Amino acid sequence: MLHFERAKPSDAGQLSGIAHVSKQNWGYSNEQLASWRTELTLTHDYVTHNHVVRIFFHHELIGFYAIIDGENTELDHLWLLPQYMRKGFGSLIFADIRRTVATLGKSIFRLVAEPHAKGFYDKMNGVVIGSFESKIPGRFLEIYEFTTFANLALADAKASDFDEMAAVWQSSVAVTHDFLNPDDFEFFKELVYSGAVFRSVPTLKIAKIENRIVGFLGVSDDNLEMLFVHDDFRAKGIGKLLLGYALDHLSVRKVEVNKDNIQAVGFYEKAGFRSYEQTGSDGLGKPYPLLRMSL
Repeated sequence: MLHFERAKPSDAGQLSGIAHVSKQNWGYSNEQLASWRTELTLTHDYVTHNHVVRIFFHHELIGFYAIIDGENTELDHLWLLPQYMRKGFGSLIFADIRRTVATLGKSIFRLVAEPHAKGFYDKMNGVVIGSFESKIPGRFLEIYEFTTFANLALADAKASDFDEMAAVWQSSVAVTHDFLNPDDFEFFKELVYSGAVFRSVPTLKIAKIENRIVGFLGVSDDNLEMLFVHDDFRAKGIGKLLLGYALDHLSVRKVEVNKDNIQAVGFYEKAGFRSYEQTGSDGLGKPYPLLRMSL
């Protein structure tokens, strides 16, 4: 059985040793390992000010993880002793990490992936939102983003998904588009349920939890045509995850959003979008001005 305990500052040395041994297991040269000595060494101050958790198996310390809770919550460390790798512990540990992030009041977190662990993070349903070249020339590191939902997965939308996607749209719009008059809401609802809106967009992605569609996005060229999350799952990081995927994998740089949808405007502004033009009506001539926004 695995169990988890919050680390104390006095554990810093022992945990640093685990990080060094684990990193060494990947076959890096002594020169490379020396270059990472600082990153792999935990200090008393680090353990005091961050969420560092020791991992035990039958009362034996086998690894640890560390979470930095800042503007972007980050899984900064995750290390297991080599003899405990590939024993099926990874998914159990990651479930505890997700629980810990949730107890911190966050729904999304990031990490910079050790290249040898990429397959594991893919299995944990992480989404790559960026990459950068490390201090070793030619060695690129990927930035993954996760939600606290362990079984959230992205997939291409199919025509058979359109009815459920329309239900997601209806749930979302009912609480975010209170500026629509009832007749216009019914007009848009009929259009969405017909599937015509979805068929007009070349790239459609759905977010699913246990075979339930909880959100979706649509992209044409570099424009985000649609992004909706079911009301049951709003404010849980799903919209941010979908947008991150659109930015980093689908080359999205523009979006049009209803001016009166204050929540959506704020969401895109927080992601770096800025308004450059306002229309007098929406794309169908209805009296709902749009803000055209770009990065």
